[in-house]
Amino acid sequence: MPRNALFGSRAGLNFVQPLSPAWRSAVIRLALVWTALIVLFRSDWSDMAAQWWGSSTYNHILLVPVIIVWLVWQRADQLLRITPAIWWPGLLLATGAALAWLLGAISGLSIASQTGAVGLVVASAVTLLGPRVSTGLIFPLGYMFLLVPFGDELVPALQMVTADIATALVDWSGIPAKIDGVFISTPFALFEVAEACSGVRFLVAMIAFGILVANLCFVSWRRRAIFLAVCVAMPVLANGVRAWG
Repeated sequence: MPRNALFGSRAGLNFVQPLSPAWRSAVIRLALVWTALIVLFRSDWSDMAAQWWGSSTYNHILLVPVIIVWLVWQRADQLLRITPAIWWPGLLLATGAALAWLLGAISGLSIASQTGAVGLVVASAVTLLGPRVSTGLIFPLGYMFLLVPFGDELVPALQMVTADIATALVDWSGIPAKIDGVFISTPFALFEVAEACSGVRFLVAMIAFGILVANLCFVSWRRRAIFLAVCVAMPVLANGVRAWG
């Protein structure tokens, strides 16, 4: 089935055309289940949305849904050749996601409950579309977990790493420096690597970008791993240089 059977001509104005009965039923079921899950776990979704919109660290997540839609669009040709079918073993994934949400809700660990809420959305897609369709959507579905705001937990460690790099560079420039936690003392002044200087915003955005580019541009897992390692190391090192400057 050609791609325009689902989306219509890219150059045209009418982007929605009738789906096959199997796909129409699957899309309706998925839309209903996703709506129910978002309503049921609206506290987690509203908290995530507030962070996406209100925190500069997580503003990049506002682009993630757009990227996911684009990724699905790119796979439409292949997906339309597969007949979606309910796959009940997918409920095991939903059970795992529900347990993650429950543990997060009990412990007050928002990252766990939010991961569980997103995991339920992903698991429902696997269950309702079946393993063959889900295999074709494995990257877009996995990318959905980047909807979960993460990074604040890394701030203390990033402060320490930034302080270490800055101290080494100060010593290298000929100025004696001593480090005590996040404080750097020199003969001229005492400096603190504050939370705002941790570089977490740049790091989490680069991770999201790196995962996308690694999937799109590389086939070898080795090259993907190297590229992701560079995407992690570069903002950390750059932030250390910025703190030194």
